[in-house]
Amino acid sequence: MPLKGISWPSLSMAGVMTGALWGIINLGTEFIFRQNALEGTFLSLLLSFVTAGALFGALILFAAVWMGYPLDRHPYFSGIKSSLILWLISVVSGGIFSWYSPERYHFNVSEILFGGARVILLGLMLGWSVRRFIAGTLPKDKPTV
Repeated sequence: MPLKGISWPSLSMAGVMTGALWGIINLGTEFIFRQNALEGTFLSLLLSFVTAGALFGALILFAAVWMGYPLDRHPYFSGIKSSLILWLISVVSGGIFSWYSPERYHFNVSEILFGGARVILLGLMLGWSVRRFIAGTLPKDKPTV
């Protein structure tokens, strides 16, 4: 396992908390940059964005560990790389869906690029979260007297 001495529940909690914060940031960017009005109340949108962000954050950390990325040595690179791989899978599957049903699933390049920037932000946030978590679990050197 790439992270020695760190349990799965604590790693998933780091992914969930970081992903929830990322969901709130995404909701803010949707309100600022979206051309069409969002459907639903603010509370329902907040709940859906936070839940999706938390699930996506935990999924990316689990995928990074499963793919064998060294989260303890290169947390930022591993977070960005695993999130971009999952983003690329979702873009390719969306392209396949748009090929089968173009009236329901439409391929929009600006949304794909904006989503890629958001995923890079999530990878950076997850790398920072894992780095801070690892720094908090390392034994502190006590000054010698």
